[in-house]
Amino acid sequence: MQIIYKCFIVLSLFSINCVTASACDDICNPQNNCNNSCDIDCSSSNVFGKTFFSYRPQDSNVARRMVGVIDTINQYESECTYGTVSASVQYSQTRNPKKLAEFFSFTGKNPMSYGPTCGEFDIYGINFGTTSTNGGAFSDAHLGTATSEGGICLKPEIKNVIFDIDLYTNWNEYLCCLGEFNLWTRFNLPLVNTKWNLHMKDTCNIKEGSSVFTPFLVSSEDNQPPVPYKDLTQAFKGNQTAQYAGKVNAQNQEIAFGDAPVLNFGRVNKEREKTALAGFHFELGCDLYKGEGSFVAAGLHMVAPTGNTPEAHYLFEPIAGANHSWQLGGTVQAGYQLWQSNCDNKNISLYFDSIVTHLFPSKQRRLFGLLIDGKTSPGSSYLLLKQYDQTGALLGLQRAANLLACETKIIVDVMADLALMLQYNSNCSMSGIGWNFWYRSKEKIECETICNVRCCPFSHNDKYAIKGDTLANNRESESASTIGSCSAIETPPVYLTDRDIDRSIALNPSAFSNKIFGFIGRNWNESEVWAPYVLLEGEVEFGNKNHAADQWAIMIKGGVSF
Repeated sequence: MQIIYKCFIVLSLFSINCVTASACDDICNPQNNCNNSCDIDCSSSNVFGKTFFSYRPQDSNVARRMVGVIDTINQYESECTYGTVSASVQYSQTRNPKKLAEFFSFTGKNPMSYGPTCGEFDIYGINFGTTSTNGGAFSDAHLGTATSEGGICLKPEIKNVIFDIDLYTNWNEYLCCLGEFNLWTRFNLPLVNTKWNLHMKDTCNIKEGSSVFTPFLVSSEDNQPPVPYKDLTQAFKGNQTAQYAGKVNAQNQEIAFGDAPVLNFGRVNKEREKTALAGFHFELGCDLYKGEGSFVAAGLHMVAPTGNTPEAHYLFEPIAGANHSWQLGGTVQAGYQLWQSNCDNKNISLYFDSIVTHLFPSKQRRLFGLLIDGKTSPGSSYLLLKQYDQTGALLGLQRAANLLACETKIIVDVMADLALMLQYNSNCSMSGIGWNFWYRSKEKIECETICNVRCCPFSHNDKYAIKGDTLANNRESESASTIGSCSAIETPPVYLTDRDIDRSIALNPSAFSNKIFGFIGRNWNESEVWAPYVLLEGEVEFGNKNHAADQWAIMIKGGVSF
């Protein structure tokens, strides 16, 4: 156990990385006068174009659990069973939205432009159903003059209200046969209400589109079907509008525009909310050392997942807990009294608390992308595809996201939550300041790391090819097209294979954050039986790069030691 304790101390001394961000120009066309309300961060060290953000679990917060409690546990020379029960209400909110905006941006820039022409905008609008023309004659596969242009801006925000119940019990009286190695248990029940909002806005509407599409651009039968979305913000909802109410395509799927079905995954539609128990935490531990003014304890830590599972229906979906993963690991706690007054009840102590767990494979649905020319292509999850049967007959259009949202098993090797706190007690008042370090290793797909099985294969009944700006009624493709550009036309079409599926776009890299926290409170420890306390705590957290969120929190906590 001494080796384990030393390892925790080493982890707690990780240095804080500095993140620098360079400024970059507004990507909206210079001639427009739109109000760019988003900050821009083009730091090359950040990731972008991801389809899922793995947030620090709301129940992973050692700082919240140790304040007001850690000085009442592991009591020296106590022969009776004792413990503490506490309840807290914490509100937390992300800050610095430009970091999270870049995480989802297709280009690493915010806002992103969109329009009706390949290669001139960050997003080719036909993939979402916003492109239209002035009704001019069609002369080439690459479209002529069109009118639907604009820009979208993201300001992601996460808000949490966490009600946490914590019960610690030391079983000295009943397990005295173990000597100084007294056993203790701890239960933790964090109830979470979490609200996630991308705050997607159309910030630079340059031109409004016409009411119909270019002939046969998105439909093989209807010459000029209606355009249902006037901007990309509406198109990201992916729903069936009044213009297409009750209509289905050849595959009997509800139509969003032309022959394209509604978008079932990766949608963006206002604020999403979830209320759930983030996880059921249980600890079984023992006191390794107890002296006057100092202690060391360690235990087994288990988390049963009670929160929700990622479903990929929305790009920024609210998650309570650790993505519904079982966790097993250990905890180490220690305390040392640095100073005590000789004439009154005042002291200064240093405390350490830590939880390190392994996250077992969890079945989740993630939105994958496509490899274009063998490389990751942000935004490829939203490409418009052509669908063919096994004979090569054209069946219609399909949304890539509807095919690439697949169930898979996500595994995380280690998640660590460590904190050091300096606490000052003066009679019935108490205060403290501390530092918290959180770390999660990169996400991996179990079927790729264990049995080398391909996840999320295409259906073997049909074939798919990237549409680009080809007509919907011919057997052509543009296999090198991206979300914003088009490539050379191929006849016959080049079909996608399972090897073209990009799973990395849905996986999060390793992440860590550093937090400063502090509290002030009052206790009534003169009571010999019940010793209640109450405190007010605040936190400011700094995530590394854009892998972890910057956030702040405030909490009120109360409890009773018995």
